Amino acid sequence: LEEVLQETLDEETIELKLQLEQKENIILEKDKLILTSKQEKYKAVETALISQFPLNTECVYFGLIDNTNEKGEKLGKFGQTNHLHNRVENHRSKYTNFILVAVFRVQNKTEIENLIKDHPKIKKHIRTIEVHGKNKKEIIAYDDTNFTISRLTKYIQDIIHSKEYSIDNYNKILKINETLIIENKQLKEIENKELNELIDSLKLKNDKQQLEINELKETIEKYKNSIESINNENQISIQQHTLIDDNELTQNFNKFILDCCIVRKDVEVDSNEIIAQFRIWNSIKPTRVTNEAFNTYLKTKFIATRLKSQDKNQLVHGFVGVMLKPLEYTKILVNDLTENFIFETCRFSPNSRIPISNLTEEYIRYKNKMKSPINDNELEELKKYLLSCPYVQKGTLFIQTDKSAHNGYYGLDLKSADPYFRKTTSSTGKKVEKIDIKSGGVINTWETIAKAASDEKIAPSKMSQSCKNEVIFGDYYYRTI
Repeated sequence: LEEVLQETLDEETIELKLQLEQKENIILEKDKLILTSKQEKYKAVETALISQFPLNTECVYFGLIDNTNEKGEKLGKFGQTNHLHNRVENHRSKYTNFILVAVFRVQNKTEIENLIKDHPKIKKHIRTIEVHGKNKKEIIAYDDTNFTISRLTKYIQDIIHSKEYSIDNYNKILKINETLIIENKQLKEIENKELNELIDSLKLKNDKQQLEINELKETIEKYKNSIESINNENQISIQQHTLIDDNELTQNFNKFILDCCIVRKDVEVDSNEIIAQFRIWNSIKPTRVTNEAFNTYLKTKFIATRLKSQDKNQLVHGFVGVMLKPLEYTKILVNDLTENFIFETCRFSPNSRIPISNLTEEYIRYKNKMKSPINDNELEELKKYLLSCPYVQKGTLFIQTDKSAHNGYYGLDLKSADPYFRKTTSSTGKKVEKIDIKSGGVINTWETIAKAASDEKIAPSKMSQSCKNEVIFGDYYYRTI
C-alpha cells in the first residue's frame, strides 16, 4: 500500500512540474514578444527620427543604452550633432544596444547641450561610465518613477524653448539691450573724459618737450658752428705756420698741383683719387716715404675732411680747397686695334686698376668679336701700347676681391666694372642691410656701418647698436651681414 501511495505521489509531482514548466515557458515567450515588440517600436521611432534630420541639420538627441554603472542604474546617452545618422551608428559601435528615443532640432546645438548639462534638475543625474577602457561623458541616469524619460524630454524642450523666439524672450532681450546701451554710454562718457584728460596732459608734455628739443637743437647748432669755425681757424693756422721743407719732393708736389689740379675754396677731392693721379703723373712707383710726404703735404696745404659728395659705397674722405682738373683722354694712333680696344672696352680713371691677365682675356674676346686673328702676342701688344700711354702706370696691384697681388696697371679698368665700387667689404667685414618688415625685402645695402650711418643721418654708434639689436624704426630695421 505504501508503495502504491508513493508511486501515486511521484506521478502527481512530475505532472505538476511539467505544468509549471509549461507556464514558465509561456511567460518567457510573452516577455520575449513584449521585448521584441518594444525594441521594434523603438527602432521604428528611431528610423523615423533619423529620416527627419538629414545631413547638416543641427540637433540635440537622447538615446537608451544597456550599459550600466556600479549602482546598476538605467542609463541613457545625450549629445549634439549635425549628422544624426552617423552619430547613431557610432554610438551603436561603442554602447550596448543604443537606441535613439528623442531628437530636437536647434540652431545652437553646442549652447543647448551646455544648458542641458547645467540644468539644475538634470545636472544631478549626469554620470560618467567606462566603456572599452575609456571614460564616457554625457550619460544620464533615469528611472520609471522620479526621473523618467518623459520628464527628461520635458526639461530639454523647456531649455530649447527658452532660447527660441517668443514675445517674452524678445521683451527680455529689449530690456537687457536697453540696460547695456545705458551702461555702454556711461562707460564711453567716462572713457572719453579720461581720454581727453590724458590727451590734454600728453599735449602739454609734448609741447614742453618740443620746446626743450628746439632749444637743444639750437645749442647743438651753435656748438657745431663754433667747432667748425675753430677747426677752420686751426687748419688755416697750420697752413700758415707749418713749414714745408723746400726740397725736391715738395717742388715735385707743387708742380703736380699746378699741372693737374684746380685750387679753389669751393672744391674738394677724394684723397684716394688725388694720390692715385699723382702716382700716374709721376710715372714712378711710389715709395712709402713719398706717399707719407705727399699726404702730409696735402694735409698742410688743404683741409682734410669728410667730403660732401658721397658717391662711393663707403664714406669718402678727402681735401677741401683742391680738385683734379678734368682730363680729356684722346687716342694717339690711327686705327690701331689695341688702342681701339682700350678706348671702346676700358675706362680711364685715376683710382681704377686692372690686372694684366684680366685685360688680356678681355682683349682676346674683343679680337674674336672683331674677327681679328689670335696670334698669342696679345699680352705683348697690350704692354707695348700701355707703356707709351700717359694715362696709366704699370705696377703691382692688390686686388681685394681675391686678396692677392697682381701685375697690372693703375688708372684703367673695364667699363663693365662698377665705377662707384671702392672696397669689397669694410675693415670689420660687416655690411649693413635695411630690411622692410612687411615683405622682408632688402631696401638698401651699405658696405660699412659708417656709410650706412652717413646716408641715413644716424650717428655711427647708434647705427651699430641698432644693427646689433635689430631695432625697429617704423616699418624697417637694420642688420649686419
